[in-house]
Amino acid sequence: MENSLTQPKYLFPTFLADKKVFNLAEAYWRRMITAIAEEAGVPSHSYINHFDSKGRKEYDANPIFDAFFPSLYKAVRIIQEEPEAGAPDIAAWMDSIDLFEGKTPVPELVIALALSKETAADARELARQWIVERHSAAEMQQLISRRYR
Repeated sequence: MENSLTQPKYLFPTFLADKKVFNLAEAYWRRMITAIAEEAGVPSHSYINHFDSKGRKEYDANPIFDAFFPSLYKAVRIIQEEPEAGAPDIAAWMDSIDLFEGKTPVPELVIALALSKETAADARELARQWIVERHSAAEMQQLISRRYR
C-alpha cells in the first residue's frame, strides 16, 4: 500500500507528541486484538514491559501493542509509525521471541504501519489469519509475501 501524506487519512496523527493521543491509539489496538482473541476463544496478555525502571510508562510505539496467546503459543506485536513520504504505509513479517528459558521461541507476527482505516483493516485481517484461522508461521509468511511484496 503506497503512502500519501497529502491525504488527511491517518488516525491519531499526533500520537508520538501527545500522551493522551498515544493512549487512545494504544486502546484502539487493545480493543481490536482483544476482539479477535475473543472471536478465537483464546486468552492473551502482554509480553513486553511498557514501563521504565521507575515505573513510568514509556511512550514508545515500538511496540504500541503486544499480545501473547498462551494456548496458541503465538504472539502479535504492533509497531505504529508516523507516515513517511515514499514509504509503504504497512509492512508485516514473521519473527520469533524467547519468552521462556529453555523452551522453543514463540512465533510472532509483527505489523508495522502508519495507522489509517485501510492499514487497520489490513492489520485486523492479518491478526485474524494468525489468531482465529490459526495459520502457521510458514503459512503467514507466504500470505505476507504475496500481499506485501
